[in-house]
Amino acid sequence: MRNLVSLRHLHFNDPELVPAEVRFLTRLQTLSVFVVGPDHMVEELGCLNELKGELKICKLEQVRDKEEAKKAKLREKRMDRLVLEWSDEDNRNVNNEGALEGLQPHPDIRSLTIKGYGGEKFSSWMSTLQHNNLMPWDVPLQVYAFITFALLLPQVIKLLQNKALEFIFKGNA
Repeated sequence: MRNLVSLRHLHFNDPELVPAEVRFLTRLQTLSVFVVGPDHMVEELGCLNELKGELKICKLEQVRDKEEAKKAKLREKRMDRLVLEWSDEDNRNVNNEGALEGLQPHPDIRSLTIKGYGGEKFSSWMSTLQHNNLMPWDVPLQVYAFITFALLLPQVIKLLQNKALEFIFKGNA
């Protein structure tokens, strides 16, 4: 895979098919899925300067902190649709809030889905997204939160003032 530096598009649905050494595909524009794990650090996405379109990042509980997440440089990538997904397994002992803070997308993001997030508060960048750019159909921003609703109530009320947001809670309350 290292020799395919000019590869532009890589489509697959099976997370097990994420190729090794993705960071060397520096001209890659399309990558459908990226799974964080022992063989794939989230910072590898930072090398993909031309990445755009749609991307799903899985197993974000493997990201240690905000600084590691920032190395993905998502804020610099013109993504239309981004899915950030934490596994359903118990991830309360990981730095969910730091990871989410570091995974700030470009302000022109059209659709953002966050699944399995186990933090107690949302990132500050969520309130600064250009909500006019979010698609008005098909629920442009969904947050599937596996956290106690009561902990988030003040922030939820503030964020719900924007009609482009929909929150679906799967509580443990």
